Amino acid sequence: MDMNTPLSTVAIIIQPLCRKNFILCEVSVMGAGSAVVSIVPLMALFSWAMVPLAMGNVLLNNLLAHSRFKVVPAVAALAVGYWIALQYFHDSFKMVLEVLGVFSTLFLVVCAVFTWFPQGRAAEKAGAAPGQA
Repeated sequence: MDMNTPLSTVAIIIQPLCRKNFILCEVSVMGAGSAVVSIVPLMALFSWAMVPLAMGNVLLNNLLAHSRFKVVPAVAALAVGYWIALQYFHDSFKMVLEVLGVFSTLFLVVCAVFTWFPQGRAAEKAGAAPGQA
C-alpha cells in the first residue's frame, strides 16, 4: 500500500476502529498484572444514558432563561442523590452507566414537570397580578 495517497492514510487510521473487539482501555490491578477491558459493549448503554441528560439540559436552560428558578432545589437534590447512589453502586463500569441512565431520566422528568406544569403561572395567564390569586 502506497503511503502517499490520502485513501491509504485514512485506511490505516480507520482499520483499528473497525475491529470487532476493539480494546479501548487497559486496567492494571495490583498483584494481578495487567487485565485488558473492552468497553465496546457498554457504548450503547452510555449513548442511551446520555440522551435524557442532553434533553434535560435543554429544558433546564429554557427554565433558567425564563427566570423560573423553582427547579433549582429539585435539581440540586437530584445531584446529591446521584452522588450518594454512586457511592454505593460503582462495582463495575456497567453499574455506573446504569446509575447515570436512571438519574439522567429522573433529571429529564423533573425538568419536564417544571417546564410543562409550572406552579404559580396560572394567575399570570389569567391577567391577575403575580401576587394575587
